[in-house]
Amino acid sequence: AAAHCGPPIHVDIVEDTDWRLSTLDGASIDDATFPYDLYPSMRLISEDGIIAGFTGCNRLQGNYGRDGYNIRFDKMAPTRRACEGVMDEEVRFLKALDTITSLRQQDGMLNLYDDKSKLRLQFVEDK
Repeated sequence: AAAHCGPPIHVDIVEDTDWRLSTLDGASIDDATFPYDLYPSMRLISEDGIIAGFTGCNRLQGNYGRDGYNIRFDKMAPTRRACEGVMDEEVRFLKALDTITSLRQQDGMLNLYDDKSKLRLQFVEDK
């Protein structure tokens, strides 16, 4: 008789994975929003508790703390370049990121929610 191995193990790929923004406050991100495929992206580096990313114009670095589904970002510091045509969207992205308190990973997506459980940011794995 075959041995029963139990339920499949859920692999958490939230950290140490490259994520590319796909929606911001329900609006799809496309070439009209961020030209030249310069979509915001991020990577949560578990070893150091650091978020490293790109805002559509500037590089971004900060700290994060995670406890299961709960996450907090802290000391976010983007570089200070000015980029024509994307600064308003960059500001919207950074403001949304500042409100995030929880996350869920499902169907290859990373969903980030504010304290009212509103989906603010949705990322896809950037392979």
